[in-house]
Amino acid sequence: MRRDNCLLVRQVVGTVLHKVLVDRSVPAAIAYVKGIISDLLQGKLDISLLVITKAISKMVGDADYKNKSAHSELAEVNYIFHYAL
Repeated sequence: MRRDNCLLVRQVVGTVLHKVLVDRSVPAAIAYVKGIISDLLQGKLDISLLVITKAISKMVGDADYKNKSAHSELAEVNYIFHYAL
């Protein structure tokens, strides 16, 4: 599962997969998702479940980056600007 999803997505996907694949109940999975959506719209869910965190797994300037993405380039510039000057 991707790491850049919020905890709510992780929980919902896991529960839905269990209901469909293990319990073999698509209607139960649909009812569960509708309940989560209802709770979300009514503000009944903890806001911390919606937080997305992301971190760069390698150090800035790491030689393992053969093809640098825009994100790693930006992280390197940000690091140099804030810590190396």
